[in-house]
Amino acid sequence: MILWGAIPILDGSFKGEKIDHEQFTALIKRYYDISGFDSDGLPSAPWQQQLSKVLTGFGLTVTLPELPGVTQRQIVIDRPVVTIEELRSEVKRRFPHAAEFLDDHSLGFAINGEMLVASEENITLRDGDKVDLVPHLAGG
Repeated sequence: MILWGAIPILDGSFKGEKIDHEQFTALIKRYYDISGFDSDGLPSAPWQQQLSKVLTGFGLTVTLPELPGVTQRQIVIDRPVVTIEELRSEVKRRFPHAAEFLDDHSLGFAINGEMLVASEENITLRDGDKVDLVPHLAGG
């Protein structure tokens, strides 16, 4: 395995120079921050929300709990979903390895900051809603 930045630049005016990995990582992070990208180099949730509004006319921001194999904490659903079940299906489509967690009907939902305490079947999701997936809490 070759350490990143250990090989000198081979030609041009910087021939022989090496790129410092920490400085380069810091520059990428700064670029992402200025450009509105998340740590994976993808548009951040607020920017995705704006883009989806323009491109599809629909944007639903979903905040995820820790899910196995998922690094994102916020995603934007850019296709119309009207029910919680449709939302579950769309999130499962994006993260199939988290399907078992998402199928757990003890998983709670908060819509625009209000926790659902009644049946999720009576809830209609709308463009611009902010949905939080809340794992079931138990205690004694």
